[in-house]
Amino acid sequence: MTAPDVELQGAIVAAVEVDAGLMALIGGIYDGVPEDPYGAVTAYVSFGPSTMDLGEFEGLRAEKHVVQLDVWSRAVGRVECKDIVHRLKHLFSEAVLPLDQNAFVRGHLTLSRIIPDPKDGVTHAILQFEFELEDQT
Repeated sequence: MTAPDVELQGAIVAAVEVDAGLMALIGGIYDGVPEDPYGAVTAYVSFGPSTMDLGEFEGLRAEKHVVQLDVWSRAVGRVECKDIVHRLKHLFSEAVLPLDQNAFVRGHLTLSRIIPDPKDGVTHAILQFEFELEDQT
């Protein structure tokens, strides 16, 4: 059986990659960032830290996964970064992610910050999403 957080990460990647408008803005979404993550564009998304807590949701055993996505943009100013943040927020706040081995309950954005990165010319957005999965064991 695939670990719930592994299946969730795969569903996040699949949801991003199927969104043509988002993919037109980013070089990809990465767990391990490649040497040239930007490709032909000026932004990309990477996975940051994640946590998991056990609990209950409407009487069911559940896992709460907090997943950080980082947006990196070399475009001048913050506009591109803000546009990508907006698209990611709506993508994961409105969608039901298809999971084969676990039951997806809901997802929503809990934190969004846009900050200048120490590397000159890079804007960094930090997004934390909370995803609830029903425990199928």
